[in-house]
Amino acid sequence: MRIVRGVLAMLALSAAVAAVACGGSSKPPAGDTAPAAAPAASATSGPKMQPYANLAQVMRALPFPSSNIIFDAQTHDPGAPKKSEGGTGGGASSTFANIYTGWPLVEHSALALAETANLIMIPGRLCQNGKPVPLDQEDFRKAAQGLVNAGLAANKAAQAKNQEQLIEVSNQVAEACAACHEIYRDAPTDADRCTPKSAAKK
Repeated sequence: MRIVRGVLAMLALSAAVAAVACGGSSKPPAGDTAPAAAPAASATSGPKMQPYANLAQVMRALPFPSSNIIFDAQTHDPGAPKKSEGGTGGGASSTFANIYTGWPLVEHSALALAETANLIMIPGRLCQNGKPVPLDQEDFRKAAQGLVNAGLAANKAAQAKNQEQLIEVSNQVAEACAACHEIYRDAPTDADRCTPKSAAKK
């Protein structure tokens, strides 16, 4: 039984530090770069396929919480009975946080990883530092496909309610994240992020 403790510890540092993903600094700058909002599409044409957030914002919203739910399931059995906290109130966050729990929550998180790959491949999205997401780079596209594969594998393990299988799949999730982060996020400076290694050496 191999548990991805290193990655879990890394991702648990803080949302502000670990979720910068191909973007700018750990603190969102005052001019957080995001595509300009487009005029609302007509009811007949439907929404235009375009980005509304920068890459760092997408990563913080979807794969950061989703991957941590998968990593947490390595040591906390999603199928174990939950202790009733009793009482009422707590607002919408408290109320709706308990609607999807256990293995269904792991399934949803796994599928969110796979869907993230679709979102990050939408043309026109920018990184937090204003650079375009490197969609033209083969290694970036390969990393995005790796995220799809990892998400689908995690979903399969969650559907089977197999914690041992999920532990193994968690390593695949960690590798999928690292495949992009090591090239495009873990750069010497914020300005170097989202820059292909070949271009960074010039």
